This record gives sequence, structure tokens and C-alpha cells, in this order.
Amino acid sequence: MSTKTHKVFRFVFIFFLLYWIVSTIYWGIDNFSISGQDTPNHLLFSLEFYRALLSSLSKGGLKIFEMVGLLFKPMPHSAGRYTNLTYLITAPYYHIFGSNLAAARLSNIPALALLIISVYFISKEFAGKSAGMLSVLFLLFNPLIFESSRQYGVDLFLAAFAGLSVLLLIRFEGFIGPKAIIWGLVSGIGIFFKPYIMIYLGPPALVYLFFNIKNSEDKKRVVLHFISASLVILFFILVWLFKNFPSFKWYAAGKNQVKYLPYFFRSFLLSTAGWTALIFFIPGLKKIIKDNKPSGYTILLWVGVPLILLAWLFGFKWHTDRYFLSMVPAIAVASAVGAFSFKRKIRIPLIAFSLLYLSGQYTYLTFSSGEDCKNIDEMEYQDYFKFQKYGLINPSSYTVGYAKGDPSGLKEVIDFINQDCSEANNQEIIGVSLVCQGPKPFEVRYRFSAVSPIYDYLDYSQMPHSTHSVLKYCSPNYLIFKLKSASIEDLIPDYTSFTERVKESMILANRLMYMYAVREDIREEKFHLFSNLYETTELVKEIEACEISWRIYKVKEEEE
Repeated sequence: MSTKTHKVFRFVFIFFLLYWIVSTIYWGIDNFSISGQDTPNHLLFSLEFYRALLSSLSKGGLKIFEMVGLLFKPMPHSAGRYTNLTYLITAPYYHIFGSNLAAARLSNIPALALLIISVYFISKEFAGKSAGMLSVLFLLFNPLIFESSRQYGVDLFLAAFAGLSVLLLIRFEGFIGPKAIIWGLVSGIGIFFKPYIMIYLGPPALVYLFFNIKNSEDKKRVVLHFISASLVILFFILVWLFKNFPSFKWYAAGKNQVKYLPYFFRSFLLSTAGWTALIFFIPGLKKIIKDNKPSGYTILLWVGVPLILLAWLFGFKWHTDRYFLSMVPAIAVASAVGAFSFKRKIRIPLIAFSLLYLSGQYTYLTFSSGEDCKNIDEMEYQDYFKFQKYGLINPSSYTVGYAKGDPSGLKEVIDFINQDCSEANNQEIIGVSLVCQGPKPFEVRYRFSAVSPIYDYLDYSQMPHSTHSVLKYCSPNYLIFKLKSASIEDLIPDYTSFTERVKESMILANRLMYMYAVREDIREEKFHLFSNLYETTELVKEIEACEISWRIYKVKEEEE
């Protein structure tokens, strides 16, 4: 690329980057919705961790070993499956900006910065500075990044450390020098976010080990450096296992689901990468592995191995797309390299069209997803979305289990719900979550959630992947507005099959919870219809085994 063309491209890069930053800030100011079940849970855990941290500091300082203990201490309402590292990163933002949703979202900045740095320098290694800048744009306009950067959770930091680890592996040329131990340290820290980061990092490390041994004269030194880095990672794994062995069994219980691979290629990959990026993705992979270098195979395995392994564990369902967030940097890198493999006459219009399409889609998602949120002021429920004024406090929770044909456990839950709700007449209710899971993880799983009234399964279930699901971020706000004039009978669906009953039961339970939040007459019903729902459909008789967890999240106004 000529100097003049490079300057023009640099201007284009700065323009789109600034646009992304401004539009994201605009969206954050204009929207107070939170998506799904995991985000509200992580918000709750982060607030609990922050309060625990403040409590420890108020007692005369916090020593190193106390900090480590707090890092692994399960919060009152968390399963303790992961460490509190994400919440530790969020704590300073709460301290500076207040314990609110905006502060939690701002804590994504370090993760986004690491992702940008990683994909830029990795792409630069393959195709120069312009490819590095293009890869950053492909990354930021990716649908999964769009979704995760505007919410709060663990997976964005997981992807960031995966990207940083691969960058270090490429920069250090694997294990030829003692710097490899730094790679081990970064990878080990990544385990504290989620342990399956090694699915992304293990195969590239083995590729570099193979090439280093093959090409090095001092093979013993290469092996020694590899062992040293591996021992550092092993230390982090053992620490995690010591505190989370039940979670290890939970991860290891997945069953073979390779049958979902065609579904992935048909739908998920197109949705996640964006079809414009895929124009460049395959040529990019071809180019980076053509030279038969470990860095090229690293990008290939960064995408390929997690694809197979996570398919085997989870199956490719729409609700598991966040597990693939850590392969987005690799897709961005390969796509950028592929773009610069085309001849100049073809390359320039293709890149221009791709950036205009992606930014146009991004603009539509940014401004259209906030349409319903702008009507919040007209609703009784408006303050629940303004996290600045409220803090989540200890939610009541209840868990029971039941086996096939035994609905007694579910009846116990319903009785508890009725009692708890009747005692909460003077309390404000944010929502509930209900999880129905089979006897083995990933085997039989039905879930619905109304942890906050912004998640509409009716709309979401019709949108199989994250590319389009963000269009409906705020649709339940509109749903609440409509339900004020709806009759109870209008909400009862006509069940035709077991699958439809499961789907409709999710929808109905959510709608009942929304109505409970905004209509006094529903409060008087005490979830009578919810009880009848399961009695009439006999849903529990068709599920082998199930565990139900019900939480009612209450809020109170924080003291000034």
C-alpha cells in the first residue's frame, strides 16, 4: 500500500473508531436496560463483592492474603463457579462513579483496550499497519462485541486475555526464550475468568512447541521454557480447582453434540462474523497458513479447535453464542489479512462496502434498539431501569428438585412464591429467574428469566443469533406498556405440543412477572395462573429430572 493510500486509510480508521466510541457512549447514556439472566446476576455479584471489599477495607486495611481469599470467596447469591476477578476490576469504577449500571459498563474499557491492542498487532505481524487498523474495525463492529461491550459480564475479559495471550505467543515466537513464562502468567490469569480459555490457548501453544523443537538447535532449552510456562499455568489451574472442583465436574459432564456443527456453519458463523467479514475470512486463513509458519496455524486453531470442542460440550444453540466470543479476535485478524490479499482494484471497493455495511448495521442497532427505552418515562416502571438510584439487595431465593412424574417439588416452589410475594406487598420487585436443567449439564435444559423486565423470549427465540437479538433489547419495555391494558385470559396460550408448551410456558411466566410488576390486580392473584400453568400442561411429567431455582430480586433506594 502506498504512503498516500495508507494516510487515507488511517483517516478512515480514525473516523470509524471515533464513531464507534461516540455511538457506544450515546447508547450507554440513553439505555438503562440489561439483557438476559446472566447480566443481572453478574451485576448483583459485583455489587456484593464491592461491598465485601469496602467492609474489609473499613476494618483497617486489606492484606495480600486477604485479597486473595476475597478473590475466591463466593458471593452470597453466586454459585461460586468462577473467581471474582471481573468484579475486582469493576470495584474501582464503582468507587469512582458510584455503584450503578453505567460504572459497570465502563469497567469493560480495559477489556476492549486489550482486544484492540491484540488484534492490531497480530494483524500487523501478518499484513502491516493498515491490516491492523482494519482488523480493529472488524472487531468493534462484530455483533458479539456489540452485545457484550454494552452489557456486563465475564466473557469480554476472557476474550481480551485470550487475544493478549496469543499476541505474546506470536511476539515471543513461542518458547525459544525465557519470556515464555510471561505468556504462561497471562494465560493463567485468564483461567481466573473462565477455565475453558485453555481451549483457545492450548492448541496454539502446542503448535509453537512443535515448530520450536523442529527448528531449534537447543531443543532442551525450548522444552524447559515450555515446561516453565506450563507450570505457571498449572499453578493457576490448581488454585482454581482447589476452590471450584464441583465446577470442574460440571464442565466435564458435557455429552457429545457434534451433530450441531452443520447448524453452526449455516447460521452462527454468518451471524457472528458478519457475512461481509467472511468474504475475507477464508482468503485470510489461506494466506496466513500458506507460509507454513506457526503464527498462521495459531490463527487457524484459535478458531477451529474451540469450534469442535465447544460443539462437543454445548451444541450450537443461540443462547451459547457468548462462549465463542474469544474466537472473534481471530476472525477479525484473518478477515483483515484476507482483505489485503485481494488486488487493489477489488480490495478498495470491497473494504469500503464492508465498512459501510457494518457501520450501517451498527447504527441501526444502536438507535433502533433504544426506541422503546425512550418511552420509559411514560411507564410506572421507569425507575427500575435507572440503576443509579437503586442498588440490588439480598434477594430471597429458593431451590428444590424433583424427578419425573413427581410435581410435589414444583408445588413447593409455587407455595413459597405465593407466600413470599404476599409478604412483599410493600417491597419493589425487579423480577425472578427460573432454571430447569436436566440430570446432566448441557443435556436437558429449559430456562426462562425475568430477573429484570427487559427480556422477551417470544421475540428473542425467533432470533437465533446475537446479530439480530440486540434489535430487541428493549422490546419488553414496550410489552410492559401494552400489558397494562391486557386481560389475563389473553395471555394463556393454546398448547399443541411439548416443545410449544415449554416455549410458551417461558413466555407466559415472564409475562405474568411483568404484569405483577405493573398491575395491582395481578398481585392479588398471587400467581394462581402460574400454578395452573404447570398443573394443566403436566410439564414436569415430561422432564426426566429438574432443579428449579427461584429468586425474587428486591430493590430499595440507596441512602443519600
